[in-house]
Amino acid sequence: MSLKIRIFFIFVIILIPQLSMASAPGSTYVYGVTIHLMNGEKLNGYIETDWGGFNACNENKGDKATWESFLEGQRLEGTDDHSVRFINKLIPIKINKRFSPYAAKSSVKKIKVKDIRSIEGVCKDWDGYTTMMGIQIISDYMTKYMSNHSLVAEYIYDEAALLEAGKMKEDCGLCSCITTYLSYNSDYTRERLKKLRKKIDKMSDIALDKENIIKFTECSD
Repeated sequence: MSLKIRIFFIFVIILIPQLSMASAPGSTYVYGVTIHLMNGEKLNGYIETDWGGFNACNENKGDKATWESFLEGQRLEGTDDHSVRFINKLIPIKINKRFSPYAAKSSVKKIKVKDIRSIEGVCKDWDGYTTMMGIQIISDYMTKYMSNHSLVAEYIYDEAALLEAGKMKEDCGLCSCITTYLSYNSDYTRERLKKLRKKIDKMSDIALDKENIIKFTECSD
């Protein structure tokens, strides 16, 4: 794949904060659902999957998949421990002038397929949302902190763009990764994020929370 094509695919990735990925790299879809469990409990939220075509907000869409076929496929593919990724709540955040959804760590759960009786599609905000890297997850601490504080600065370190501009030697592998740094700390302006990038990269999740910084990296094949 040429560098220009690789850059194009990188930029279509919607940048949202992450401590861990909600799914393996590749196209994933988010659908509003109610999950009916075998024990009679109901879970309302979202499922993230690489299956397309559910979208409850567009009933007229042709060739729609069914949740029955999804569950059947999951049962055929998996073992007793096979699970689906369920997200209780998605919250929008504005990064790089675009709103995208993120999830607090505690709102993401693995639901065993054997424990699911049925899945019902529900038209919700973000139903049918598509991402190349999966919904991003941030710490519960930063989820709460962000709700009461404004973003101070953001800095995006784009390896491929730097290479293209001749500002980076070709020693970064495929040079297809973008790292986003978000500061909710007035001590970390954009210039300081840029200057301390390598130091921030070495910070633990606990240290990042203490400094009120979110860091995530997304890579394209």
